[in-house]
Order: sequence, then C-alpha cells, then structure tokens
Amino acid sequence: MNDDLAAKPVAKSAATGLPEARLITYMNGETVLTLENVTDYCGIDAKVSQKMVGDTLMLDYYDATSVTKCICNFDRIEFLIEPENTAARYIKFKDVVYYVNYITYTKIPGWKP
Repeated sequence: MNDDLAAKPVAKSAATGLPEARLITYMNGETVLTLENVTDYCGIDAKVSQKMVGDTLMLDYYDATSVTKCICNFDRIEFLIEPENTAARYIKFKDVVYYVNYITYTKIPGWKP
C-alpha cells in the first residue's frame, strides 16, 4: 500500500477509546456531524438514513443512483443531522462506532453581522 493512502491517526476519546466524531450546532440551528479518516466509496450519489437506536445514531446509504467500485480514504466527511438526532452519544457509520464530541457555536464561523 502506498504510504499516501495509509490510514492516518484519528483523535480518540480518552474515556471510551473510540474515534471521536464532532457534532457541531451552529447559531442558525443546523447541526453538522464531522467524521475524520473515513474509508468510503470514492464516489456515491445516495441519500443518507438517520436512525436512532438507544443512544446511537446509525447512518447508512439508501436510494443510491450511482456508486463507484473503488474505495477511498477521506480526511473528513460531513453530514447534516436532523434536529431530533442531535442527542446521540455515539455514531455508527460503515461499521465504525464513534464517540460524539459536542461543540456549540454562538455564531456561524465566517459570519459577518
């Protein structure tokens, strides 16, 4: 494997040892989930389902109209999270469970009054 494609270290929660996901809520009410160092399809055109199971938000693709055969390692992937799913303590995506690190902004970064 080429060193450029090798997996990079991911921040892990000291309490759980799981990789961390950032759940950022902006002043406008939008919540964005950021996962780092994710292995996924190099290209996909699909919807993402969000299903809460206990305290875990399960993310999965559905209604895919095109999917590449190749798999890539992404530095970062972001998802817009529905308001009813923002209380998740854990996220599961592509068979990886992440611990949620909550971040709340009082204003949107780069926003000019």
